[in-house]
Amino acid sequence: MRELILHQTEDGRWEAQYARLPGYRAFGSTPDEAVNKIKDAIMIYSPCRCDGGDDH
Repeated sequence: MRELILHQTEDGRWEAQYARLPGYRAFGSTPDEAVNKIKDAIMIYSPCRCDGGDDH
């Protein structure tokens, strides 16, 4: 997945964002959890773009 932004917040949580979905953020206690949550958000927002298309 391209354009994924992942960083740890000041309170220790991990935050994932996808540049093509401004305003969408997902948090988790681990990097994997945050990434999985943002992937779920992307699937809900645009399922046709997340099923193996060229944008990943």
